[in-house]
Formats: sequence, C-alpha cells, structure tokens
Amino acid sequence: MKLLDLSRLFREAIYNHSPIFIQNLLLSAYGACLHRQRYHGAAGEYTRQLLASQWFQPEEFEAMQIKTMRLLLKHCADNVPYYQKIFKQIGFNWTDFTRLEHIKKLPFLEKSTLQQRLDEFLPIHPSGAGRAKNKMVAFYTSGTTGQPLTVYKTITAIRQTWAFLERFRTWAGVKEGDRRATFSGRLIVPPNSKNNIFWRYNAAGNQMLFSSYHLSEKNLPYYIEKLNAWQPVIIDGYPSAIYLISKYIVNRRLACPAMAVEGTIKPKAVLVTAETLLPFQREAIETAFQAKVFNQYSSSEGAVWITECEKGGLHLNPESGILEILINDTDAPPDREGEIVISSFLTEGTPLIRYKIGDYAVRSTGNCPCGRKMPLVSEISGRKDDYIYTETHGYVGRLDPLFKGLSPSILETQIIQENKKELLVKMVTAPDFKKEFLAPFVQELKKRVGEEILIKFDFVNQIPRDKRGKFKSVVSKINSLAKSTNSP
Repeated sequence: MKLLDLSRLFREAIYNHSPIFIQNLLLSAYGACLHRQRYHGAAGEYTRQLLASQWFQPEEFEAMQIKTMRLLLKHCADNVPYYQKIFKQIGFNWTDFTRLEHIKKLPFLEKSTLQQRLDEFLPIHPSGAGRAKNKMVAFYTSGTTGQPLTVYKTITAIRQTWAFLERFRTWAGVKEGDRRATFSGRLIVPPNSKNNIFWRYNAAGNQMLFSSYHLSEKNLPYYIEKLNAWQPVIIDGYPSAIYLISKYIVNRRLACPAMAVEGTIKPKAVLVTAETLLPFQREAIETAFQAKVFNQYSSSEGAVWITECEKGGLHLNPESGILEILINDTDAPPDREGEIVISSFLTEGTPLIRYKIGDYAVRSTGNCPCGRKMPLVSEISGRKDDYIYTETHGYVGRLDPLFKGLSPSILETQIIQENKKELLVKMVTAPDFKKEFLAPFVQELKKRVGEEILIKFDFVNQIPRDKRGKFKSVVSKINSLAKSTNSP
C-alpha cells in the first residue's frame, strides 16, 4: 500500500475514533486551511473584477475571451507536452487565434485521453526540473461518466474559481461567512455512528456539514430538528439530498399543518450543485424552505461556469472559458440539446481545450430581465443517477466522492442495486489492474452504504451507453418510494 494511502487511513482512523467536539475542531482546522487556500492573496481582487465584468456588453466579453484564450494557448505551446505535440501535428500556432471561431481549428479532447495521459498535460517547471505537480493541488472526480479522473490546479486558479462562486452568491443575496448548512459528499459522520448526530461544525466557514449518507426515514426528524436550531442563511449542496429533506418537510406540513414547526426553517437562498436539478426537486425545495433555489454548473475538472441569477436566468460566465454546445461535432441551434465542449480559463495546471466533459445543455436566445448580457442556457443535463437504498443508511445519492484517489487502472464503474442486500459493480479496468486495487473502493463504498451490504464485481470490456454515449454510474432496480432522482 502506498505511503499516501496509509497516511489517509491513519488520519481517518484518528477522526473516526475522536469525540464529536474533537471532530468539530479537526474540521474547523481543515476549513481554515481551505479558506486560506481559496480566499487569501488576490482572491478579493478576482471577485471585484467579476462583479464589474458581469455588466460587460457582448463585444467586451468576446474581446476578453480572445485575449485570455491566447494567453492559455501560449502557455500550452511553451510548457505543456501534450499540446506541444498536438500543435505540431496540426500546424497550429497560438498567434493564429484571433477570433472565437478559431477554437474549431483544434481537436477535441476526450476524457479517456486525459485519464490515460495525465502527465503530458502537466506543465513543465520553468527551471526544467520536471513537471510542477508539487506546486499544485490535486482534484478528483468521476464526472457524469463513472470514469475516475485526477486534475491539478494552481493556487491562482483555485482562487479565481472561488471568485465565481462568490459572484454567484451575490446573485442569491448571500455571501461568504453567512451561516450555512451543507449537504455534500464528505464523510463527516463515521459510518457506524449510532448517536443520531448526523452533522459536524466547521467554525472557520460558519458551516454546519450534514451527512448525505444517513438520510433514512427514521433519521430525518433529527436533521429537521438540527436545521431548525441552526437556522441557516444558506442551504447548499446536492439537490438529491436536499430534496429528501424537503419532501419530508412538505409531507409533514400537509399531514399536520398545526405541528409543522419545520416551516420556521427559512434560509435566504438554497444553492444546489454537482447534480442535475430536476423540476420536481426545485418545487419541493422551494415549497419546504420558502426560498428561491439557485442552480449552478461547474466541475472539479474546471468546467466553464453556468450560474442562475436572481431572475431565474441560467447564465454562461464568459470569463471562465469558451463553451460550445454541439450536435455531431457541429454547433447546435438554439433550443436544441447538444454536447457541452469546454475550453476552460481556470485549468492552467491541467489545461483543458475543447474538452468533452460528458454533459449536455440547451442554448437559449434573448435577454435576461436581470440586465446581464452573458449568454443564456435554458437547460443543463448532467448526472441523473439513482439512489442506493439501505435499511441502515436510508437513501444514498451522489457516490462520486468514493472515486477520490482510486488507482488509474480502474477506468469505468457502474453500481447496480438489484435488491436491498447486495450491489453489483460493473468495472472496466486497464491491463495493469490488480485485484488489490479494489480494497480502497470497497472500503469507501461500504462507508457510505453500510457494512451489511454484499458487494459483487463483474469485470467487463465496456459498460453499455445510451444514445448520447453516456451511462448512469448508479442504477437502482428495487421498488422504493424514492429510488431515483428522476421521479418525485
């Protein structure tokens, strides 16, 4: 086992066996480190620039995109082995990029290429001392296709990325530091917890972190009680988890209006991300919390940002990159769904140019009542996975975090629940795969679904795709009331 894996397991063991107040201190210390990483240095200036540029005219956005793309292409030509080879093969010079449509001179980047040739995307250190991986921060994702992926980001890019989040929060009428309740993929509650305390506190972020892996019917009242006591200004995180809370509140309110104290949980805004927000989820969340839902699209890889404004418009953030929406590799007409292809300005550490991220969107026309001239998107189609249901953990959605740090020999996975007692994992592996690589995957999966679940593996050459070339990474075949995020 790698030294890094042992270190991680050691840290987890200390955390899981510590009293809750120590866990809160550890999370707060980690939160302070993240806050410094995201908000120090020039972070404030990046946010101020975005608050000004949001009112640009279309021609100003275009000039800014051309200038920024030229800088990224020059960086790739000077420092990134993969693009040095590509540019040479196609006879491309970064100085040739003078109009946005010139992006089409460059080939597409497939996720499998990035996955298998990651080292070639890392910039060579200016001193000639090899790739500057140790100067960057690793991010992990499986995206919407179940393919484990690692990318590296510079501290500058991280702070620029969080500036987009800060601008998005201003659209929702909230800000960094507001009291927050978060439902995400972090394992902040030990899997075998039996004390009905399914949250931990990050003092550095004024944030109550709620477990997304203990949302069973019997546990939901404890979540509601804590939310009522915490009174968050912001609720954010996975829509699938927030929806389960919301549906419980709405059903309780309908069943017994006089006893519906849950109605006193009234945040200013609910900010959702990481999954496709479906209409019935939005309706339930807004009804439960009597607050507007604000949708956001980005990714751990560094996708171009799309954020919802106070008037309900989904705006492409042009300062984050160039976004193409394509059908059969040509521009999709407005109001037709097409594949998202990104050229991100936030990926200097692992440059992504014409990257097929695996999601789909519909471009819209016209102007938004908010007055911003950013391009509009009417719909984003990304992850629409099912829930896993277990008797001990309830409904478990969004299993993306368990792919963090997996062996690159695991190329694709699909988790299928045939019944309440077992899971079938279909897996595509590389030739250098070894069975011992499964141990971290099984360990992380059982932390989320429980030790009593039997996990079986089926090693396959390919996982069947739908007509768009995608597959659901989690599929439930059991008859439960909330088995899928695709139905109310």
